[in-house]
Amino acid sequence: MRAALEALAAAAPSWLAGQVDVTEFAERYGPRTDGWRMPSSQTKCDRLAQVFGQDALALCRAAWSEDAPAWIREIEAVGLLRQVLVQTHIIRSDARGQQVIRKRDAYDGVPPGQLRLASPYDADAHWAAKGDHLFWLGYKIHLTETCGALPEAEAGRMPNLITDVHTSDATVPDVRATALIQQSLVEHAVKPAEHYLDSGYPSADLITKALQDGIRMVTPVLLDLSAQAKAAEGFEKNAFTIDWKTRQVRCPAGRTSSHWNPVKQHGKDAIVITFSVLACRDCPFQQQCTTSERGRRMLTLRPEELHETLARARTEQKTDTWKNKYALRAGAEGTINQALDTTGIRRARYRGLPKVRLQHAFSATALNIIRLDAHWTNSPLRPARTSQLQRLGYPNHHPLSDIDCDTIPTHRGTTQPFRDLVAALEACLDLNQHRPGINATRGGACFGCPQQGGSRYFAKFSAILIRWMRIIPVSPTTCPRGRHSRDGEIRAGLAAVGRGS
Repeated sequence: MRAALEALAAAAPSWLAGQVDVTEFAERYGPRTDGWRMPSSQTKCDRLAQVFGQDALALCRAAWSEDAPAWIREIEAVGLLRQVLVQTHIIRSDARGQQVIRKRDAYDGVPPGQLRLASPYDADAHWAAKGDHLFWLGYKIHLTETCGALPEAEAGRMPNLITDVHTSDATVPDVRATALIQQSLVEHAVKPAEHYLDSGYPSADLITKALQDGIRMVTPVLLDLSAQAKAAEGFEKNAFTIDWKTRQVRCPAGRTSSHWNPVKQHGKDAIVITFSVLACRDCPFQQQCTTSERGRRMLTLRPEELHETLARARTEQKTDTWKNKYALRAGAEGTINQALDTTGIRRARYRGLPKVRLQHAFSATALNIIRLDAHWTNSPLRPARTSQLQRLGYPNHHPLSDIDCDTIPTHRGTTQPFRDLVAALEACLDLNQHRPGINATRGGACFGCPQQGGSRYFAKFSAILIRWMRIIPVSPTTCPRGRHSRDGEIRAGLAAVGRGS
């Protein structure tokens, strides 16, 4: 309500003054929401919500009346107010037949999370939850990087570079991002032979499809979620023998299934296996096998190829060999932490999903440049927490000005001349020249924020670019507006960014 009133007060002050009591509304909606406290009692909170709904309904009816200018309704804040009003309040008739507005509850129905507006300033930001304790309003980011070897396995290894940045709505599950990430890697010619992910990304369909495309997903799959598997008592699915040719299933007691029904569940192919009541009634293991009221066991299976893929993955992930191999994905957790500490990626500095995606792409680019700079100058990045004694063991950081101006090492160990800043950036970020065999993906939350501002990584990022400029001859560059043809302005601009202005 406050956002809509502020927008109307700036765009149509005369019209707004003729529709509402300015003095009353200024007292109620003038202060910022962080400048006052909610009432202490639930009754007063409910009354305040009703007052907000009445005010919003009156303003919307005035904006959508026939005598109101049409452009009033085209103001974004006014349109968002109408949507929020429909989603949060409901109009009902009381015992006297009068229409009253009140806040919606669970019985009235509320829209799903991906449709529910959560901020009047950013329609793309939504509330999401992870577990029982993490809640955030904003977006979700998935970072994919190269991971050729464990950090302690090879001293002179190439740095891990971020190869894909995927930003989505906060309500989108991780499993829905897997195919899009792999498709992007293929399109940019950095398709990995192995893709390391956590348990939120895989499914039987995705693992099978990735294998067909030449990508082996190294990821823990969800275990059997049946009541028997959770309780570790009775017979799990893997205790049953499946004959795919005769379309029958044999239980551990030797009984054979009576029905084999192909169905669709949540848009996916599945098979429901049913044992007859007569076969299960006299079974000595009935109490261990099923708790259904009819006293018979039912199984839900995926098609043969998907079922076998899932069974192999569940068996493999229990071995020590697989666990030691999966430790390679731990580097992706460090990348998320580096992005948080260096670029402040947890906080969205812009409004709207397209701009947030651009911010995340810039953050990933900055991390790649920082890592390449550390690699080229023989200054490996230190762990986040190091003691004074440990820091003595790291080599001093030599500036890039000490490197030969004509040659800089490339990814393949050769040398390549860099004559201008654009060529340097292309060599750093040209992923077609750096084709990793292994990628790791990690997702994280990005909190939406209505405020805009600088970020800490600009200082680090611009400092590296300035040092490159000192050793790379920069040809005169024309300003996009065509006013200047001096490279000095570019240097001054980068220096200003480095000072945080």
